[in-house]
Amino acid sequence: MASLDAQQYAEALRKSLMEDLFNGEELDDDDSSDQQQSSLALQGMEDSSQAQQQLSALETELEEFAGHEVIRAILEQGVVIQQHSADVGGRLRALELESIQDYIAESDNLVALHEQIKHCDSILEHMEGLLGKFQTDLGQVSEEIRALQVQSATMSTKLRNRRALEDRLGSFLEQLVVSEDLISSVLDSEVSEEYLEHLLVLARKIAFINSNEAVKHSQARRDVEAVLEKLRNRAIAKVRDFLLSKLYQLRKPKTNISIIQQNSLLKYKYFVRFLAEHGPDVHAELRAEYVSVMSRVLAGHFKTYLGALERMVTPAAGQADVLGLAEAPSGAMGSVASGVGGMMSLFSRATAGRGANTERAFELGERLDVLSQVSQPAIIPHMAEFEGKRFPYEVIFRNVHKLLVDTASSEFLFCLDFWEEEAAFRELFAPVVAVVEGDLAEQLQNQHDVLCVLLMIRLNSEHRSLMARRRVPCLDDYLDRLNLALWPRFKVLFDVQASSIRPGVERSLFTGQVEVNALTRRYAAFAVSCLTLMADHDSDDSIFKASSFYEMLERLWASIFDMLLRMSNMFKDRRQGIIFLILNYNHIKTTLRAADSSVAQRISSGSGSGGKGSQQQQQPAPGTAAGGLGSAGAAAIKECEDQLAACTSLYVEDQLGSHFKALLDFVKKAEQVQKRGGVQEGQPITGFTPAEAAPVLRDFGGRWKGSIEAMHKEVLGQVAEPGCAREVLQASMTQLLLYYTRMLELLKRQGPEGGQLAREVVNIPAIMYEIKRLTKA
Repeated sequence: MASLDAQQYAEALRKSLMEDLFNGEELDDDDSSDQQQSSLALQGMEDSSQAQQQLSALETELEEFAGHEVIRAILEQGVVIQQHSADVGGRLRALELESIQDYIAESDNLVALHEQIKHCDSILEHMEGLLGKFQTDLGQVSEEIRALQVQSATMSTKLRNRRALEDRLGSFLEQLVVSEDLISSVLDSEVSEEYLEHLLVLARKIAFINSNEAVKHSQARRDVEAVLEKLRNRAIAKVRDFLLSKLYQLRKPKTNISIIQQNSLLKYKYFVRFLAEHGPDVHAELRAEYVSVMSRVLAGHFKTYLGALERMVTPAAGQADVLGLAEAPSGAMGSVASGVGGMMSLFSRATAGRGANTERAFELGERLDVLSQVSQPAIIPHMAEFEGKRFPYEVIFRNVHKLLVDTASSEFLFCLDFWEEEAAFRELFAPVVAVVEGDLAEQLQNQHDVLCVLLMIRLNSEHRSLMARRRVPCLDDYLDRLNLALWPRFKVLFDVQASSIRPGVERSLFTGQVEVNALTRRYAAFAVSCLTLMADHDSDDSIFKASSFYEMLERLWASIFDMLLRMSNMFKDRRQGIIFLILNYNHIKTTLRAADSSVAQRISSGSGSGGKGSQQQQQPAPGTAAGGLGSAGAAAIKECEDQLAACTSLYVEDQLGSHFKALLDFVKKAEQVQKRGGVQEGQPITGFTPAEAAPVLRDFGGRWKGSIEAMHKEVLGQVAEPGCAREVLQASMTQLLLYYTRMLELLKRQGPEGGQLAREVVNIPAIMYEIKRLTKA
């Protein structure tokens, strides 16, 4: 039975394989052939166009599979298709039988495999049921997860809302609730640095209930408002008592105010701010107390300091120290001083005990050092008094104002930091400024030293610069008023000096001696002092009016020039008057030159005088160069040199006229005739031919050496100052050589005769040699 089933199965399998192999055709060769013929017949019945297309496709397929083994064998050998098909069928049957035998041999295994597959199907079916149930369970779990997610989001939102509410409510309660610790701390704790923390907490709570809109109408505010008010009042009272105790320490004598301010008051500056916000009446009381205490203390200190320093003042110049005062005994001084003019009546006191006036009152000397001491500490009066020191008033002025600017700077910064306002400083410092300003006004009325006032102007400028560098503008108004007080006083004193040399005073100043006059020495010293002080201030600014100052100096120089000229005319001998002018102009020039070099060296070395080294100087006048004394000094030196050169020229002409009159007359007249007549070169000059020049040259050749020696002795005898005498003698000899050279040129221009005469006379090198010999001797 099993064999029969196998055979049936094999037969069915064979048929299926053959159908698949031959696309459903019958295995029988005859049936296959009939079907092919019928197919061809049906195909032939189609229209010619379709047959043509199929043939084209067949040709294409034949070309495409021409390389196939079977197709190539059929085409090359001409094998019949039916025969080939029968061969293939036979081989397939043989293979089929072999396969069937293999399947039969494995039939038991296949049956076992079939059973196993059925068993696996049952297992898989069971697994499918389990997986379906699991899938159903997973769907239920996902629904539960989604529900949990919704619940979690809801809970998160609730948590955030609760936390936000907790934060706001916690902050609200923290700022509103008054703890027992705060109450006990504010009421019972001692006022100290730790007390600041309690005040900060209390101030925050008071500010909260006053500024928060939600609290203003709440029951909570009504519950704590009374408690906070009691704490505020108690804190204000305790802070008031504490700060008053600190302020009372400032009243104690010999108290270091700065240390108390920095170490005791500034640490508690929040107390002042607390009082300003929560106790304005107490704040105003404490502020008024501080202003009152500090103004009295500082004003008292400055009064004491001024009194101590002014006991050590020694005047450098007095009312009688003017340029136009003659050097005369003290008995004669009054009559001369009475003629100085109405300006002298402005002053009420004269310097007692001063003798004859000298130029020392107009010299700066060591007084200039006060400008380099601007930044140094103020002197201590009792130490200076113990050492027996004496000071000119500008030193007192410097020390008082150095102490003033330092005190003002410290107090101004303290008031801004402690009281947080500038008005407190202005109120407490006004009496201090009034003390200094009043004393200065009194001193200025009795001050007759013009250089002292100019030094104070410079010091005031330096103090303004010092305050500007500190960026503390608290004394600007006072320093401006001080400048407005000093400049008019300086102009008054300067006008006194200028009025002292008005026309008519030359009679008292004239001594009849050919020497440097006392007026000249004083003016030279005074001009050098003024120019030195103004060396760094050649341009106008808010303090120095340089242009006005230099105009004053120019007017003074013009007065001096006129005065010297009038005194020179008082000499009976004209030459003596000229020598007098030479000596005086030379003294002024030499003094200005020396000061110019000294100031330039001091400025270049960087030592300075405390002035504004960065200040731009004015452009010097044409022909001048700004040196140490600035452009004004350079202009003054040039003006003096021009006057000196003019006077020297007059002296030289006069001296040469007395020794070589014939030569000078011949040259001057001959040149005039030549210029008027237009005489050409090579032609004789009428009246001044070589024949007429020969006697003049013979006279010159016979006595030129003696005349030169006489001129040398005259200059040395008449001009007392050696340097000036040397310059005058050099000018005389140079002018003599120029006249002699012009004489020889006149001769050479008149033809061969003149040239021959010029070669026969004394030659110029011989004269120069003799001049050098005398000069060296």
